[in-house]
This record gives sequence, structure tokens and C-alpha cells, in this order.
Amino acid sequence: MTPSFKTILKSGLIGVSALAVGSAGIVFASAQTLAGGAGGQLTLEGFVGTLEIREGSAFAYDLDMGAGLVPEVMVTKASGRMSVDGHLDGGPERCNQNNRKFEMQMEGGKKRSITDFPTLILTVPAGTSMDLNVLGGQLSLSDAQSLDLAFHGCGDVEFADVADQLDLSIYGSGDVTGGSTGAANVSIRGSGDFELGDVRGDALVSIAGSGDVDIGRIAGRADLNIRGSGDISIQSISDELVVDLGGSGDVEIEEGEVGKLDVNVLGSGDVMFNGEAYDVSVLLKGSGDVYVARSNGNRSVSRYGSGDVRIGSWRYDDD
Repeated sequence: MTPSFKTILKSGLIGVSALAVGSAGIVFASAQTLAGGAGGQLTLEGFVGTLEIREGSAFAYDLDMGAGLVPEVMVTKASGRMSVDGHLDGGPERCNQNNRKFEMQMEGGKKRSITDFPTLILTVPAGTSMDLNVLGGQLSLSDAQSLDLAFHGCGDVEFADVADQLDLSIYGSGDVTGGSTGAANVSIRGSGDFELGDVRGDALVSIAGSGDVDIGRIAGRADLNIRGSGDISIQSISDELVVDLGGSGDVEIEEGEVGKLDVNVLGSGDVMFNGEAYDVSVLLKGSGDVYVARSNGNRSVSRYGSGDVRIGSWRYDDD
């Protein structure tokens, strides 16, 4: 059993209040204020660069195109909605960060400072729902009513609290860290890591890559699925827990009390639940181990693999 799981999260997003561009660079900049009521909808797609989303009284934006390496970003607003189109289909091939210097390399190009790419500052009313498709770079997001974020390529994302639903998909090597949320649906398809605060509702986590997931307390049901090598670490769970492992990734839950625990292990990953589960069902067909600290209800264990099963003081070989 791996004693602990760690996520590698880069901190310190590059500030966007000032943007320095070389004298040989081409600079396009604009600033606009767009009237809007409380709340609303923000959509963004095809963007590469530095993005900051702030909370304010009305929709507004400040755009600097840097050295003009990518098509001009278009921002439009109508009927309480703001839309951003970066006009890109693909993001950077690689990113490099050293001593707060962040560089990106687009396909067929050379490494360039992130300040040569667009810097976009968006101001949105409180309660705005966000649907963001970002192809790479560094992002800092304020509170959101709901957040649907697809993060491709490389870079870093940091977001604040989400009142309702969080839908997050990581397809590349970018790392994401966030505050609390009402409910969470998380999908890791690449090597990027994700760290999240408390979840007030249900949580669905699926890993098909090597990225790790670290979550605080989950108040609702938790469904955890690993088909890759990434690990899942959770502070506590207070409702039903379902774990389905088909890869080599591990699941560790520090504490909690659940009425029902279902565990299926078809790979080499381990499951450790250091809390209490009333009813426990385990299907073990792989080499992974299953450990449950305490259980006072029904126990159903089917073991066809080489892994070990321990539930409280009981071990599979005891029967």
C-alpha cells in the first residue's frame, strides 16, 4: 500500500496587471465595459494565454494580444451573456516554468514567454455560470455559480468556490486547483493533477490517465473510477461510496462514515478506507489490496485474484 498520495500543484500564477512586450513585438490591446445584470453566462473557447476572471458589477474585459502570435481574440456580449472566441483549434505542445518564468511552444514554433500570448482580464457579475474550453496557459478564476471547465494542453488553473455544479475535464498535463463546490464531476484523461476543497453534494471522479486527484470532505455519494495509474486521495466521505479500479492507481480515504461501500478491483490498485462502513461488498479479481478500518453490518467478499482483503479485524483467510 502506498503510504500517501501527493499531487504536484504549481502555485503563483503570473500577474496580469502589467504586461511587458519586447519592442519588436506587435501589441493589440483593448478595454471594454459591457452592461449586464446580476449573474449571467460566460462562455469561452479556443483560448491560449493568461486569463483572469474577476467579480464585478457588470461584464467588462481588458485584452492585450501580446506579440500577436495567435489570431485576435473576439469578445462579444448580448442579453446577459459574454462570449470569448480565441479562434484556435490546438494549444501549446509544451510548457516550461522556471523561477516564475513561464514559456509555451506552439506547433511548429519556438518557445515564447507567456507575455507574448494574449492576456485577457474578464469582469463578471456575481452568480455568473462559466463554460470554459481552454487550450493552455495560466488561469485564475473568481467564484462561479457553476463551472464547466475543459483544460487541454499545459499550464495551470486556479479557481475559487463554485456554488452549484463543477464539471472538470483535464486532457493534458495542466494542473488545476480549486475551492469548494456544490457537486463535482471530474475526469482526468491526461497527466494533469487536480486538488479540490470540500464537496457539499455528490462527487464523480474518473481517471483514465496518470493525473492524481486530491479532494477534501465529500458530503454526498462518491463514485471513484480508475482505469489508469493516477491516485485518488479524499479526506472524508459521509454517504455511499463506490470504488471501481481497473488500473494501477490507488484510492485512499482518511476517514468517514458510510452506509454502504462497494469495491471492485480488477487491476493492481489498492483501496484504503480508514473510516467506518456499515455494509461492505468487495469483488477482487486483481492483485490490489482492500482495507476497511471498521464495519458493523453485512459483509460480502468475492476474491478471485491475489490481493488481500481486510475489513476491521477480519481477513479473507479467516473464513
